[in-house]
Amino acid sequence: MPFRDELIAHLDELLDAPGSPDYGPNGLQVEGRTKIHRIVCGVSASLALLEAAAERKADAVVVHHGIVWNHASPRLVGSHRKRIKCLLEHDMNLIAYHLPLDRHMELGTASRVAHLLGWTDLEPFGDYKGRSTGVRGHVANESLATIATRIEEQLGRVPLVLPGGGIP
Repeated sequence: MPFRDELIAHLDELLDAPGSPDYGPNGLQVEGRTKIHRIVCGVSASLALLEAAAERKADAVVVHHGIVWNHASPRLVGSHRKRIKCLLEHDMNLIAYHLPLDRHMELGTASRVAHLLGWTDLEPFGDYKGRSTGVRGHVANESLATIATRIEEQLGRVPLVLPGGGIP
């Protein structure tokens, strides 16, 4: 069983997170118990996810979208208060990695989707204060409709396709 600080140090190194510019802090956002036996992962730290993690007796919740953002109100009211209360009542750690997960070439959100869709020759893409924010790659010579169908099949979501756009 890892300790919280060891887990965070490992994730920080794995995701190249320390000193990474972002819209909020990466790593530990809400401190809970020291020993980690069970981890629940999710995309966003919604109240539903946190309650489900508490039901499963999670020690830590690791998410892409945490609850602390640079320009958010610091007031603990409404849904923000409810999420903090849930974490504190159940002594759960909230660990979040935003742009480090977006840009990671192996484990990142964008690279995993790109692999699912069959993209090749992936490389870093985008820029936020000198660091990449995602990936780009090559797509087989297919129509936009075919690509949209693949996205729907692989992700279970209908993509938003804007008319008239060309890709340079």
